[in-house]
Amino acid sequence: MNLNRLNVLVGLAFLLLMGNCSNKAEHPEPQPPEIPDVVDDGSILFGIVEPLWEVGNPDPLNNYFQVRGFDLDKAANLVGAIGAQSFRLMMNNGTFENGEGYNEQLVSYYKSAINKLKNNGVKQIIGMCMVFPNNSGFVPDSPYSAPRINDKDYGKWLSAVADTWALIAKTFPEIEYWEMGNEFNANVFYHPNGFDGAFGSEGTGGFTRTELIQQNVNYMYYASRGIKRGNPNTKTVMPGYSPGTGGLGSGDLRSFMTGIYDLIQSGDYPFGAASSKDPNDYFENLAWHPYVNTGGVNGDWVKANNQIYEISTLYGDQGKAVFFTEFGFTDYGDGNTEMEQIKDMEMAFNYTRTDMSYVKNMTAFRLFECEFANQWGGKGEVHFGYFREPSQGKGFSPKAKAYALQTIYNGKGNLTQYE
Repeated sequence: MNLNRLNVLVGLAFLLLMGNCSNKAEHPEPQPPEIPDVVDDGSILFGIVEPLWEVGNPDPLNNYFQVRGFDLDKAANLVGAIGAQSFRLMMNNGTFENGEGYNEQLVSYYKSAINKLKNNGVKQIIGMCMVFPNNSGFVPDSPYSAPRINDKDYGKWLSAVADTWALIAKTFPEIEYWEMGNEFNANVFYHPNGFDGAFGSEGTGGFTRTELIQQNVNYMYYASRGIKRGNPNTKTVMPGYSPGTGGLGSGDLRSFMTGIYDLIQSGDYPFGAASSKDPNDYFENLAWHPYVNTGGVNGDWVKANNQIYEISTLYGDQGKAVFFTEFGFTDYGDGNTEMEQIKDMEMAFNYTRTDMSYVKNMTAFRLFECEFANQWGGKGEVHFGYFREPSQGKGFSPKAKAYALQTIYNGKGNLTQYE
C-alpha cells in the first residue's frame, strides 16, 4: 500500500528502543493558497484521523504514533477548527484482547475523546479496531496473528472474534459505524504464526492471496455477527483495504474484492456456520484506501475507484456506500511537493462528489506530523500530517495543506491557536 499506518507489524516493535523524536528544522510560515470552489456541500461527510494512543496503552506498538506534545483537547479543537464532520477513531490492540473484559482506562479515554470531538462539531465517529483474540486456544506469535483454516482452534478463534466484537459494540453505543480492521488484504496486518516481513512488503511465511480472501470472508462474517449482537443499530464496514501491491489502478484490489464476492456467492461460507450468500451478513459498507502518488489524482484515479466499486454491482450488491477511511499524501517535508499535492487533494475531494456518488465518507490521513514514525516507516511516513509537531519553542503549526483542507471542509476555526 502507499505507506500506511496503524500499529504496524510486531517485528518493528523493537524499534521503540531506538531513541526519541528529533526536533524539526524551522519552517517558513504557511500561507493560505488559492483554492477553487470545492467546499463541502453536505452530500458527503469529510473527516480526518489521528491515532489517539498516547495514554494508558499497554501495547508497545502504541509508540509508533507518538506525537511530540500531543494533547487530546488541542487535537479535538484543531479537528473542529479545520471543519471535519467525521473522525476515524482507531483503537489499539490493548483495548479489547477478548470478549471477557477491556482496559477500563482506555475505554474511559476514548469516550472522553468522542465527547470532545462531538463538542467540536464532529457528527460521525467511525470506530476501527484490530481484533485478534487471545483466549481461543490458539497462541499467536504477534498482535496480528490468526490461525490457519485447518488449525484445530480456528472455529474457536472465530467465535472469540464474534464475542470480542460484541463487547466492543456494546461498550460504545455512541459509535454508529464499525470498521472491522485495517488493510486485511496485506499480510503485514493479518498473517499466520511464523510470518516474517518488513513494513511495506509481503514478507515470507504469510497467507497466500487465496488464503487471505478466505480469511477475510470468515472474519467479516463473525465480526459482523458479534457487532450486531452487541448493538443491532451499528453498521458494519469492511476493513479498509489498501490499493494492493501494484497500486490502485493495477487491478489487484479489484481482484481481491471479486474473490470475496465469489466466496460469498459460492454457498460454502462462512466456516462453521450455516451458509449465507447475503453480503450484508459479512459487511454493510465497502471501504478502501485510494492512495496514489503525487500527480495521480485524475481521470484514471476515478476510473480505478469506479472499477473497484463496480464489483459489488456485478454481484447484485448495488447501493452499498463506500468509505475511504484513509486518504492523503506525504510531502517528505518539501514545500513545493506539498503545493503540488494540494492540487491533488482538491481534485480528489471534488471527484468524490461529482463522479463517485457512492462515496459517503472520505477521511484525510492524518492530523499531525510525527517524527517518531521515521523509525519504522522512513521520512515519508513522518510528513502525512496537516500540522507540524511542536519544536524549537513553537507549538502545533498549520502547514499550507491545512488551510486548503479547511477551505474544502468549510471550516471556520483558528488553525494557529496552538502555534
